[in-house]
Amino acid sequence: AILPFGSAQLTPSVYSTTKYQIRNFLKLFQATTRPQQKIYDVKKALTRGNPVVVELQITNEFRQLRQTRIWQPKSGDQTAAGTQYVVVVGYDDERKAVEILNSAGREWANGGYVWLSFDDFGTLASNGFVLIL
Repeated sequence: AILPFGSAQLTPSVYSTTKYQIRNFLKLFQATTRPQQKIYDVKKALTRGNPVVVELQITNEFRQLRQTRIWQPKSGDQTAAGTQYVVVVGYDDERKAVEILNSAGREWANGGYVWLSFDDFGTLASNGFVLIL
């Protein structure tokens, strides 16, 4: 509503929103960190209101997700496509999953967002960074 996609100009309301600057960042975890510890650290950072950027090991399937709410990596697909940096924007203890935002745009997954189970996240997340605002 503040800045509709495709707008030709900025509306005055854009200038009234809170602006955040990244003051610092800290490494939360690395590839050798236990999966459960990765989840704990991400949840703690999000609870404190800090965004988390994660280096995720992905397969080719990940880049092609369309109209997908939950990504369940195929266990037989070992074709690594490299890494992708994503932002963890939330978690749900009932679903036992984290919600991630990809930079691929609104056409990817579910409007740019997808849920990933704690187990898959713990396995696929290599490095995690918390942004200090």
